[in-house]
Amino acid sequence: MKKKLVILNKSFDKDINRSWNLYKSVEKHNKDNIPFYLSVPEKDYKLFREKFPKNIVIFTDEEIWKLAKLDIKKIKKLLGWQQQQIIKLCFYKMNLSENYVTLDSDSYFFKDFYKSLFLSDDGIPFTIKNRKDNFDFKYAEKLWKEDGGMLDGKSVSLLESFVAIKESLGGNIQDNNWNCYVSTYGIWSSKALKSLEEKIKKDKNWNFYDIIKYSPYELQWYGQWIDLSGVIPLKYIGDIFCIINGEENYKNNLKRYINIEKDFKFKKYFGVSLQTRLKSGKIKYEVPKTFKFWIRNKLRNIRHIIKYYVFGKI
Repeated sequence: MKKKLVILNKSFDKDINRSWNLYKSVEKHNKDNIPFYLSVPEKDYKLFREKFPKNIVIFTDEEIWKLAKLDIKKIKKLLGWQQQQIIKLCFYKMNLSENYVTLDSDSYFFKDFYKSLFLSDDGIPFTIKNRKDNFDFKYAEKLWKEDGGMLDGKSVSLLESFVAIKESLGGNIQDNNWNCYVSTYGIWSSKALKSLEEKIKKDKNWNFYDIIKYSPYELQWYGQWIDLSGVIPLKYIGDIFCIINGEENYKNNLKRYINIEKDFKFKKYFGVSLQTRLKSGKIKYEVPKTFKFWIRNKLRNIRHIIKYYVFGKI
């Protein structure tokens, strides 16, 4: 019998410490005991098997691609992050669950969560949609009309990439109705993915490899198709992870974010996503034991509370 919801972490050898930290945070905060799975390259399987408990099921990327009847040699010519996107799209082929959540290794939960974080009361998976009041939208908006997207191997604006996706799915690109479905995590409906796969096969004779090679934004393909097709009801959710982008951003803001669990401004988040390359991947969210930092943090929280209750914003 299929499960209602599972969690998948796609990883590889250099991210094993990050995956371990993610797993431990899931183990601590996963109050509904949502099953946790890993997918790793075949060459890294032994490394992960020795690290993780026996009850954690680990798949190889190759077995997932094989089940999806994709050309593995062609996939391995893509960049690693593009290969990862194909795994996320193809995982429904494992026939394990009606829905699943994909988490990157640089994510980490600091708050308890339940199935209701990802599924509505009637069991419909939420569709992730970025809005202008989201924490990281300024960064995404900057890329919207500048170089920041990819299309058929060329560098283009993010908007141009998204236009091509909508057009490929039969959408009206003249209606100026644009949504960004890209995020640091994914919530997927197996039913919607099957429908998307059938659509691209029928119209373009494409598979999941082809769409990622063309425009590598798996969540945009998925979200846009749900929007256009109505294959499942649209129930929107924003980011549940606070995003820290880039090495410089990390260095400049670590002290600000390190006490994020207790910071009033970030109460709506359930975790953090450190989108940066850190040598060990061993992130500890601990309050620096200095009186100066404690005072500064308290004053900042008071400021956020005043802004929220007096001015209605954070």
